[in-house]
Formats: sequence, C-alpha cells, structure tokens
Amino acid sequence: MSQTLLPAYDGPSRVPDFFYDRQTEVIYFLKSINNKKIKFSTKVKLPDLAKAKRVANGLLKKKLAPNKAVVRTLIKDEIEHWFQTKQSEGLKYDTLNNVRRAKNEIAEYWGSMFPSDITRDSIAKWVNWFKQTKPDRQIENNIKYMRVFCRYLAEKVQHGYPLLPAVPKIKNPDYREVRAARKKKKEKILSHDDS
Repeated sequence: MSQTLLPAYDGPSRVPDFFYDRQTEVIYFLKSINNKKIKFSTKVKLPDLAKAKRVANGLLKKKLAPNKAVVRTLIKDEIEHWFQTKQSEGLKYDTLNNVRRAKNEIAEYWGSMFPSDITRDSIAKWVNWFKQTKPDRQIENNIKYMRVFCRYLAEKVQHGYPLLPAVPKIKNPDYREVRAARKKKKEKILSHDDS
C-alpha cells in the first residue's frame, strides 16, 4: 500500500512544505534542502497545524545542525605540518633555521597538548616556563613564530571547524627592554663612528 500525501491547508491558504496522509491524517514535512529530500512525520494529526510546525522546526534544527566532531590532533603533529609548509615557502637558510629552532622549542612545551589548549592563560604559562627553563635565550622569535603557527591552526579546518577557534593575543613581555637595548646599541655604534 502506497502512501498518498496531500498538501496541507491552513484555512484557505496552502502551507508550504507540509503535507498530510489521506488515510491517517498525520502531518508530514517534505522539502528539498541542498538537493537532499528531507521528509519526516511530525506525528501530529490534522487540524493541529501550528503544533506540527513547532515539531517540524525542532526536528529540522537537529537534522541540519552541523556535526560537532571533536578535533583530537596533537600540537606536535600539527607543528610538523606547519614546518613543512614553511619549508615549501622558499625561506632563506637563516630564516628557516630560526623557524626550526622556534618549532622545536614550541613543541617542547606544547607538543602533548591539543590546539584548543592554546589560550591567553596558557600562553602566559608558556612564557613563564620558557623564562625559567631557558634564561639565556630570547623568547622574541618563539613568540613571533607562535603567532604564525596559531594563525595556521585557525586557518586549518577539520570536519568543518578550525583547529584553533580563536587566535589568542600573544605579546612579548620583554619587548620594551629588548627595544631599549637595541636603541642603546645603535646609539653606541653611531657615537663611536662620530668620534
């Protein structure tokens, strides 16, 4: 026995996308969305068309909601892909060495974490960790390449979602001191030439 669906009417006007079964009087929703036929029963009988619309809207939201697939890729894996991308950009040898060094030092702290773990708070913890474990090294390049890596994660999409939903603000806490030291060094060089 085949099912015969007839258009549903609310008074004299036809209600788009709603149909009813002639025998059972159950209201159905039927529509083509993105070239896909979506048909389901609202399990509501005529004449309660308002309730059928509410039920259909609720079911549609569930059917059309994107799958929130959890992205579980580690930073150590993603940073390798990012480094391969940097290698393919044809960077100069010295720049590529800076990127490699920064990649290794970033992976040392962040490697076992997920991209979603990168937040402003965790960036502050990373900066403190870096200063404690590597007091003789400047963090300037690492911060610069961490920013670039975070933008890479924000642009990379898996299952329709970026790996890093929001790029945190990353600032060098030693920026003013480094800048003042460079300016002072520049002044010394200029004053030495003048004399």
